[in-house]
Amino acid sequence: MKKSIQWQLVTIIVGAISVSFAAFLVIMRYFMLDDYKQFMQTNDLQTAQILSNQVGQTIARPLRRQHMIASYPALMRLPPSEQASLILQFSLDEISYELFTLLNANGVSTVQVVGDFDSTSIKQRLDSWGGKDRISAAYRSPTTRDLIFTSIRKIEHEGQLEGTIVADISLRPLQTYINDFNHRSDLSAYLFDQNGTAIAQPSWFGEGLFNYETLKVIKQSTDNDGNVLENETDFRAPIGLVRAMQAAQRGGRGETTYRDQENNEFFCIYRPIPLPNSDKNWALVLTHSATTINVILNKLFLRALLGGIVISLLTLGVVIYFSRELTAPLRQIIEMANRIRAGDLSGQLKVKSDNEIGVLADNINYMIQGLRATRKKSQDAETKIKAIAYHDALTGLPNRT
Repeated sequence: MKKSIQWQLVTIIVGAISVSFAAFLVIMRYFMLDDYKQFMQTNDLQTAQILSNQVGQTIARPLRRQHMIASYPALMRLPPSEQASLILQFSLDEISYELFTLLNANGVSTVQVVGDFDSTSIKQRLDSWGGKDRISAAYRSPTTRDLIFTSIRKIEHEGQLEGTIVADISLRPLQTYINDFNHRSDLSAYLFDQNGTAIAQPSWFGEGLFNYETLKVIKQSTDNDGNVLENETDFRAPIGLVRAMQAAQRGGRGETTYRDQENNEFFCIYRPIPLPNSDKNWALVLTHSATTINVILNKLFLRALLGGIVISLLTLGVVIYFSRELTAPLRQIIEMANRIRAGDLSGQLKVKSDNEIGVLADNINYMIQGLRATRKKSQDAETKIKAIAYHDALTGLPNRT
């Protein structure tokens, strides 16, 4: 079966476009994948740096003010009223303190600026103090049940202990900040204290105090009498996440990948949050699901595919239109050639074209004119021969019947 030039032309052009588009999709899907992942990871690293700086500043602010107060000359030799006035000048209301108290060398409170004094709980803090500046791990506040940590700082004069500052600092602002970040970001942020307790983590873990060192979670409930009950159970955590936390607690910073229990891959960034006078740091860990990155890539791939299909259809329409314009003169020439073969020389090609097809049409028209002239000469000669054959040359009368 013979195929028209138009069909062949459309096939060649559409085939070339299809091959080019398929090659583009392959390059986009496979060769751009690493570049896109690298871009996402670079963006994640910048986010981790910003977030770790913000967390570090939030923790350092109350500790810095506590240090400034403890460093005030002859603080413990001031009357209690002047001590309270001095402490209030440091705008403690801007910090989420649950307790801020000044104790003398005997552990007796001289100034209670924030919170309710509880001699029993204060004694428990001092018993584990050890005479050094200390920052505790996170724990539940006995009054508000919020997560807090305690900072104990000694006050010395000429090498002699004169007193201590005990401050309970609420972690709710940090939790709110991390939780807001988790809600508005594709990343998942975890903040751990020096003992592995999760101060903040993605909301899908639910309520409870999760410890990633012991892999225990403490959940609270209330009985019929309103008493708060605590129940400790085990939970599972990806070993890669735990190792990233431990590396940050030791002061390490870096990036890694790990898989969870469902074999989902995660890109992980860990940063230490340094604590003064502590052998271990807090840890900030950010994770980004590789599945999320693949979903984004698949969306881009699908959009490119749909865009390519639309462009291909538009291109096909344009190709068909111009191929018709291009092959229409050829069809006229073929039709005229068939008429000439049948002996019809009455036609004339009317092709307006400046390319080779126009030249071919003009040459065919010249050929038709030449054939017409040749035919006319042949007919004239035939008529003359017949006249000579059937008429007398002198009289012009017919000589045959």
